[in-house]
Amino acid sequence: MLEDELVPLDFSIRNWMMISVYAPAVGKTVAFKLMDAANPDNSMILEATTTKAAEWDTLIFDFSGAEAGVYNKISIHPDFGGTTAGEEWYFNLIKKTRDLVGYSDGVLFNFEDKVNYFFYWDCGDPQEAEFLVVENPDPSGIDTSQYVGLFFTSSGCTWEGTATAEKFIPFNFEDAWLFKLKVYAPEAGRNFMFKVEKYENYADQPIETTVTVDSAGVWEELEFDLSGAQSGFYTRVALFPDFGANDGMSDEWFFDDLRLVNPNDTQVDADKVVKVFQLAAANYPNPFNPTTTIAYSVPTPSQVKVTVYDVNGRELQTLVNERHSRGDYRIQFDASNLPSGVYFYKVATDYDAIVHKMALMR
Repeated sequence: MLEDELVPLDFSIRNWMMISVYAPAVGKTVAFKLMDAANPDNSMILEATTTKAAEWDTLIFDFSGAEAGVYNKISIHPDFGGTTAGEEWYFNLIKKTRDLVGYSDGVLFNFEDKVNYFFYWDCGDPQEAEFLVVENPDPSGIDTSQYVGLFFTSSGCTWEGTATAEKFIPFNFEDAWLFKLKVYAPEAGRNFMFKVEKYENYADQPIETTVTVDSAGVWEELEFDLSGAQSGFYTRVALFPDFGANDGMSDEWFFDDLRLVNPNDTQVDADKVVKVFQLAAANYPNPFNPTTTIAYSVPTPSQVKVTVYDVNGRELQTLVNERHSRGDYRIQFDASNLPSGVYFYKVATDYDAIVHKMALMR
């Protein structure tokens, strides 16, 4: 069972839960259970059967129609109903992100560690559209990640697509306004529409931007410029591969790694992400004698290391080296055995690092 509570899951939109399983045998039953942490008797359980042994398999649980805003606990039951003891089961990549409101580092989704569940729609064609998370068809190009999104277009449909099924923090287009999305298209010259909208009401002033794909059978990064768009309003993105086409063809479109960047930011590489949440730290008092408190704020769960250096960059002491959940922390630094002078402390996480100066005055 997951120890932490999730934001209550919303199944008001057609929705699946996926999990990667490494099972000891074919034909084993795995149960996926949703619960209300406050009332464990209020639960919903679905089953799936393994189709592979001693290799990774993806199981899908269709929670379409499940009550929204109720379930906030997940438990996984391998070999459900079986009696064999001593088996080894491995699990990975439950395709339902815990952080439903936004992500650090400006990454909106990348299907590795930042996964937003997607729903999709079509035009009622007999060959319906479909969205899946699959292995990367070509990890040798600009996208080397293991997992990507796959959208099947249905024949004869000009308006079909897929969208994130959970909210993002409302986008601030004053800080960053250029969306970048990696796309693996079946044919060059196709139109790809990118859309921002309100999760609460998709018809409330959406913005649509369309670009043309230049390449086929290779990863290409598309850019969608939303400079000047209203900030603090839009909370979801939607993607429309092969937008406007009516050629009677069904195609496979892969996409991955949506980022929101500021191309004019000289502090970071423009191809890297812009920080949505900022790591922060300060010490007090400063100057100090002989102790000071280093206070730091961790914006998202991470391994955290707090280290003190002298003015020549020599490491003097590691104060913290452990995993933190999101929150505010304090640690005291005792300089009783050090001479007066200038020192530095560094707070480093998996996604950022900052360095501040402090003065010891006796």
